[in-house]
Amino acid sequence: MDSVPQEHVIAPAQAQGEWMTENFVPFKVELTVPQTYIGPATLVLHKDNPSGLPDHEASVSFPITIEY
Repeated sequence: MDSVPQEHVIAPAQAQGEWMTENFVPFKVELTVPQTYIGPATLVLHKDNPSGLPDHEASVSFPITIEY
């Protein structure tokens, strides 16, 4: 893996139910990763932050492996 992180795919997720809640909301997104890449990757989910205020930013990361 490169020492410099690279973005391979960026896509918005759509809420699958009521999104104006403090509870967990199921969402759906379809990602297509270039077939030229196989190996470790990190899936990063960013909370929407239309205000742009740093205090409202949040994200969670998951290590994954790209395989075909």
